[in-house]
Amino acid sequence: CSPVVAPDTSASHCLCADGPCQGREGSGTCTACQTGWYGSDCSLPVLCNVTNGECIQGSCYGPAGNGLCDTCFAGFFGGTCEPVSCQLRTGICLADSCFGVRGNGHCTLCKMMYYGPDCVSRSQCNTTSGTCLEGSCYGPRALGSCTECTPRHCG
Repeated sequence: CSPVVAPDTSASHCLCADGPCQGREGSGTCTACQTGWYGSDCSLPVLCNVTNGECIQGSCYGPAGNGLCDTCFAGFFGGTCEPVSCQLRTGICLADSCFGVRGNGHCTLCKMMYYGPDCVSRSQCNTTSGTCLEGSCYGPRALGSCTECTPRHCG
């Protein structure tokens, strides 16, 4: 009859409060993980890019963690804190809509005369013969054409 041995819990990433985690005397239950690891046995590397965001013990790393960032620094978005695609020269990127873990990486607003999700397209509206208003002529969901023509310029 063989003795019961606790499972090998990824040798170097699992931390146990009351003695060893693995081997004959180990409990096999991780009470904490080394920084950068998560999962019940601390065998999964976190997905959070910690250069661009924060990974806090308990929510991002550790046995109860999910591997995703808790917060992203400005200019980064999503659970892994990837760089935003919003062009900051022509667009405006606000927290929780463009950057941050709930952001989508696209511009919140476009500066005058720019349109599209990343504000990279310049409106073709000639403002001497038309009106360019936010939402129709410029902005993340605009089409880039004049909102209306000035008198004697409609055809």
